[in-house]
Amino acid sequence: MTEQNEQALRQLLDDALEANNMNLASSRMDNLLRHLVKIGHFGEMTPMLEEIVEEHPEEWSFRWRLTSLYERLGQIDDAIQHLEILSEQMHNAEDADGAMMVDDRLIQLRGN
Repeated sequence: MTEQNEQALRQLLDDALEANNMNLASSRMDNLLRHLVKIGHFGEMTPMLEEIVEEHPEEWSFRWRLTSLYERLGQIDDAIQHLEILSEQMHNAEDADGAMMVDDRLIQLRGN
């Protein structure tokens, strides 16, 4: 049953991504990530998120989730690399609050 739940959640996420409904995709991604953590499939999260970020690099919420996952896994250099991209995107979009949040996280990770 657990595998069926995972497949169903992945399909719901894929459907939202294909429909280009990023708000719904973010919500469905959170559901899938919670499920993967619950069943102990934490390792499956990284390649899935990397692929989604590669396919949708403009979606900040996906990259933010990936950086958080990298941090939890101790992959700080990877987290910093994606936070730098995210910071640039937010600065370019003139999202001052988002850029400040990302820049603060970069400072913490770099130890500056």
